[in-house]
Amino acid sequence: MSLVDDLIAKSVLKTPRIIQAFRDTNRADFLPEDERPLAEIDEAFPIGEGQTISQPYTVAFMLELLAPKPGQHILDVGFGSGWQSALLAHIVSDNKKTSGRVFAIERLQKLCDFGKANIAKYGYTTSGVVETYCRDAVAELDDVAKASGGFDGIIAAAAAPAKQGGVESSIPRAWKKHLKLGGKIVMPVGKSLWVFTKKKPNIVDKKEYPGFAFVPLVTSKKRKKNKQKKSSLSFVYSTVALAAVCFIGIMLFLMSPPPNVSFPKEITIPRASSARESAELLAREGVTRSPHIILLSLFVAGDIRNIQAGRYFFDKPRWVFSIAKSITNPLTRKILTMRIPEGSTLRGIASEYENQNLFTGEELWAFTGIPAQDYRDGNATLPNFSELKNQFSFLQELPSYATLEGFLLPDTYELFDDVKPAEVVYKMLQNFETRMEKEGLFEEIKKQELSLYEVVTLASLLEREAIHYDDKRIIAGIIENRIKRDMPLQLDASLMYVTGRGSLLLTKEDLDSKSPYNTYEHKGLPLGPIANPGIDSIKAVLNPKKTNYLYYLSDRHYTIHYSATFEQHKEKKQIYLP
Repeated sequence: MSLVDDLIAKSVLKTPRIIQAFRDTNRADFLPEDERPLAEIDEAFPIGEGQTISQPYTVAFMLELLAPKPGQHILDVGFGSGWQSALLAHIVSDNKKTSGRVFAIERLQKLCDFGKANIAKYGYTTSGVVETYCRDAVAELDDVAKASGGFDGIIAAAAAPAKQGGVESSIPRAWKKHLKLGGKIVMPVGKSLWVFTKKKPNIVDKKEYPGFAFVPLVTSKKRKKNKQKKSSLSFVYSTVALAAVCFIGIMLFLMSPPPNVSFPKEITIPRASSARESAELLAREGVTRSPHIILLSLFVAGDIRNIQAGRYFFDKPRWVFSIAKSITNPLTRKILTMRIPEGSTLRGIASEYENQNLFTGEELWAFTGIPAQDYRDGNATLPNFSELKNQFSFLQELPSYATLEGFLLPDTYELFDDVKPAEVVYKMLQNFETRMEKEGLFEEIKKQELSLYEVVTLASLLEREAIHYDDKRIIAGIIENRIKRDMPLQLDASLMYVTGRGSLLLTKEDLDSKSPYNTYEHKGLPLGPIANPGIDSIKAVLNPKKTNYLYYLSDRHYTIHYSATFEQHKEKKQIYLP
């Protein structure tokens, strides 16, 4: 799972425009070169001058609190690596489509130069979306504010100290002055994140989110005070601090994964392997930079004698203590290849996973809705799709009674053997969205008279009625012809979806049922999709073949025969289905 997908799964990233900014803005472009292989790890990393690039979890959390919108002017205080400024630029400019701007300030000259160069990689400085300033964000803010016309939001990545006058007194006066009414300030104070909303010129609402750690906010005022406190011990302190920084830097380097190594990796530690042999194997396979740092980690944890033979799976780069912990607990997870055929229903998908003893149909349907259930009657309650709708905007177009039938794209999936239903649903929806966007089908549907839900419903019928693309196109045209003539579709497939029985086993009672999926009784489309169609079936709906046919049948060799009149249809039925 990618870093962005992990943050979505943790419900930290929720807003589509923020999610898209994270996907389009590669964190590796904002790290020092030797740390770029670590970009997908959800950790803070040093970038020089005693500062860090913030943990992605924290950045995502703060941006969701700030809730920036296209067209807004945002002040980014302490932009450091430039990553947060670039994310903001993507959002407020709607990827350079609106007049939104980011005013990024960094007090430390070396970091300012580093961040400016990183932001420039995305063209935000030359396009004027981001203006960078190497100055103090408190004492030298007035002309920046004048250029912006005031700020819709202010975000700071460094912590201000808590003051005796209440948390509001920690907000620099210049920030309050230049924040527009209704604007937000998201900033750390002490060990908490705070959101301040300006209601009146000198009145703010506030809300606390505890449990965060940040580097201190650096201002020119603090620097002057620090100079006044220098003493004869400063050289000693500086030397000790430099040594500590060097030591920490070396340790971080050794503990980090080696660069240019692809994951996942499956490693087998043979029986009777010594600790040194095991550590050398891990280093040789590219899981760690050095066997010595693994041995040191095991020694510190008291596990030097506890390495166990077995198979270990590493799905992504890991820090050395995580690796050491893993190899003292044999990992039994393995990758399963799950092939979901085109035309599979929610029942069919559930059966595939039940056969692997992974989870039951009921556990899957708790996330998708129950197949063939009519949720309009109020006798059953749909799962809450609000989080999924935040992540996949196409789901917002579905009727309020719709399940996820039809939108779980059939494909071959690589999954862990302890996979949970929620992850399966997420991966299949994500695959549907990715393929539809890649083929330009969302845009094509907008040109049609049909909604996305109607297109997928039609595609699901085609998936169950025909095998070949050309036949699907012809049947799509037949369905269109019958609907225009106000004729019932009379498709066995939609009734089979409800009963779970084959066409030859349908009873008169089935054919007379009032089910909203009974296309003998009800004209038009069934209530919703009756299967999960492949992309070709969706394309066939969007490109039906124009004919005068109104009827068709499939013989025992799966060849489909078409007729324009009912008399022709009866004749062919006698010939091909005697």
